[in-house]
Amino acid sequence: MYRIFLTAAMATAALCMSAQGTAPHVLQSVEAHNTTLQALRKVNAAEKAAARAAVALPDPEAEFAYLWGNPSNIGKRKDFSFTQPLDMGLLTGARRRMAREQGLLADSQYGVERTSILLEAEMCYIDLVYYNAMLSMMRTRAQHASELARAMERRLDHGDVALPDYRNAQLDLQSITAEVQRYEAERQAAADRLTALNGGQPLAVNDSVYSPYALPATFGEWIARTEAASPDVRYAQSALNVSRSNVKLTRTANMPSPSVGFMGEYIAGQKQQGISVGLSIPLWSNARRMRQARAEVEAAEARHDDVRLQFRLQQQALFERQAALKRVADTYSEAVRAADTEPLLRQSLDAGNISVAEYLLSTRLYYDAATRWLDAMREWQQTCAELTAPLL
Repeated sequence: MYRIFLTAAMATAALCMSAQGTAPHVLQSVEAHNTTLQALRKVNAAEKAAARAAVALPDPEAEFAYLWGNPSNIGKRKDFSFTQPLDMGLLTGARRRMAREQGLLADSQYGVERTSILLEAEMCYIDLVYYNAMLSMMRTRAQHASELARAMERRLDHGDVALPDYRNAQLDLQSITAEVQRYEAERQAAADRLTALNGGQPLAVNDSVYSPYALPATFGEWIARTEAASPDVRYAQSALNVSRSNVKLTRTANMPSPSVGFMGEYIAGQKQQGISVGLSIPLWSNARRMRQARAEVEAAEARHDDVRLQFRLQQQALFERQAALKRVADTYSEAVRAADTEPLLRQSLDAGNISVAEYLLSTRLYYDAATRWLDAMREWQQTCAELTAPLL
């Protein structure tokens, strides 16, 4: 049973890796049902609506006055005025561009949070595949240990085996049974984490072999593909675009702001009415805002450059790490394939050619190597998941 699993797993490990190693339905389900992402989508929609709300003319102003004459024979007077201020940021399009960049910034922020949650779900999936594989191996090993313990008990009853050999077989069975229980508990913990990420809805993960990943041979090819897709880089770029748009919008605030309207004055027996035009001159209110806006651009540029540099360095470290881990996993797979002699060892034990201690030592060495291979495969998959996270 385990030999079949191991052969299939090694065949998969020999394949080229694809950019996404997690079963697609897992990430699709988490993206649809994760409550944090659902809340963030609403926050994103609210932020974009707030940005669009700023693209509007200032509120108009209306004024009405009713004045009594004194002496009374001069009559009463009524004044009416309606004024519409005009925003230069809106007239030049700077405010509309600012709203668009703020909307893109909100999308970028959502992208950062989305990638983080999906990467966590992918890590849970990798853990579940690992525990499925380990449990498959350990249950097969427990079955062999149980058969050996029963055989030793029968041989002890017939006097064909010494008491220490019988006890060694029983101790090996108890140790393996405890390991199976430990892996079952750890698998349940990983399943619970994935359920929480999936909005409380359980997700069945029965895979015991990892899906393949495919990466280019050189880091230059890889970084050219992932840098533009990185949520962190895109967020830093969006923040830079917003600060640049803010400079243009602030510059419009230095321009005189016109206003147009209607004004009427009504006295008994006569009236005066017509168009009114005003001009607001920004002498003091915007004096220091341009310096602040330019300083924000410089800070955003520095932040953008730092994010790009850190992303490239992190990706390079992950790229080199996954290549090294792949070599380790391949080395273990070859060692495990060459050392799979359990049937021969059992025949030698039954024939009395080796002792129980020798049999247990040999099988333990084999299973230890198989465990290290699965550990290396898991660590390699986790590294690949981090490396390919920008493409989620």
